[in-house]
Amino acid sequence: MFNFSSDALCAPGASDLLLFEMIQEAKREGKRYINLGLGINPGITFFKKKWGGTAFLPYAFFVYRPSGREELDTLFQKL
Repeated sequence: MFNFSSDALCAPGASDLLLFEMIQEAKREGKRYINLGLGINPGITFFKKKWGGTAFLPYAFFVYRPSGREELDTLFQKL
């Protein structure tokens, strides 16, 4: 598999083609807006901005990793 890219020739990728079809379907259904979700990293943010997406809600991201006994308790609760 190969992935060639060029700043001069911006060929759409599979994600672009899928989003294009989703936009067409939304238009056929009379939708005015599409929620593209959160821009959780620079790549996703770039993709959404490329399609005209704008951030309209602030958000925060938090990761919690339990340690020691707490981690074991959490694991056993899932079983």
